[in-house]
Amino acid sequence: MTILQSAAIRIFRTLSAPGDPKARLAILSLIFSPIIVLTRAYGMDIVSGDYTSYLEKWVRVLHDKGAAEAYGLKFSNYAPLYTYLLGLSAALLPWIPALFTIKLYSFAGEILAAVFMFRIVALHRKDGPVIPLLAAYTLLILPSLILNSTVLTQCDILWSSCLLGCLYHAMRKNSLGTMIWFGLAISFKLQAVFLGPFLAILFLWGDLSPRHLLIPAGIYILTALPCLAAGRGIQDVMTIYLAQADVFKELSFNAPNIYYFIPNEHYESLKWGGLAFAGMIMSAFAAISARKISPHIREHYALLALISVAFIPFLIPKMHERYFFAADVAAIQLARCYW
Repeated sequence: MTILQSAAIRIFRTLSAPGDPKARLAILSLIFSPIIVLTRAYGMDIVSGDYTSYLEKWVRVLHDKGAAEAYGLKFSNYAPLYTYLLGLSAALLPWIPALFTIKLYSFAGEILAAVFMFRIVALHRKDGPVIPLLAAYTLLILPSLILNSTVLTQCDILWSSCLLGCLYHAMRKNSLGTMIWFGLAISFKLQAVFLGPFLAILFLWGDLSPRHLLIPAGIYILTALPCLAAGRGIQDVMTIYLAQADVFKELSFNAPNIYYFIPNEHYESLKWGGLAFAGMIMSAFAAISARKISPHIREHYALLALISVAFIPFLIPKMHERYFFAADVAAIQLARCYW
């Protein structure tokens, strides 16, 4: 995969040279479309440990009990929004293996992320659609993306694509769109809060106001209503993320952060201390950035969003290595904005 990316960079430089833009766009599509399709097709039947341990069991409950009964049960430790996708495919596409439909959802998230990647870079590049399209294709051949979605059957691209939507609307000064997409992201996974320092900067700049905080909360509550209507307890639904945080008691799950080198015997003292430390660092980052960095340059948005989603999982304990996934995605939009 690294060889493919190296070759892609050379192709990018060639395609960036003056010439017929339509021809360059056609060449791009001819080169990258087969790679994108073949990598997904190759990994469609790969069964991961997370799938057999969790996802397969959740889908079986939906098949056996039906959505009306299943959603009233605590059959999954994921937020309701993602389980609705599982239930939708279980009800409408029961003849398609759940492994395939779950990966197809992730592929749909990849397409959404690529669309936002194109739009974000297009805001910065006024020299035509070639570089924005290169950014979108770069995302779709990103090794960590293929590994996460196609091989490991994870859904990190879903909340990450929503964060790209949040960033895109923030760059356009669309406060409502910014918080709607953030609300969708956090309704998929709690890790969407990694963008929190960036949003704090937007508040300090005046791009957002306190009332905008109601939007993500409202979206999560709306996504929880079907579960509540089915009989699941309100406390259970509203504390899903708290329950998730207490499942594993490890300072680091192979995450390349500062806690990787600390013995787990210090878990109890550092799980809260680490959060407090990260909170102080990122609060200072937000305050200084809002004061020193101009809100009128879009590239600053790209940089601050990347720092936010990269530094949070680096500074707090209990992180998986895949929690840096959003940073991988954000790095592409920043590179293409400047290159």
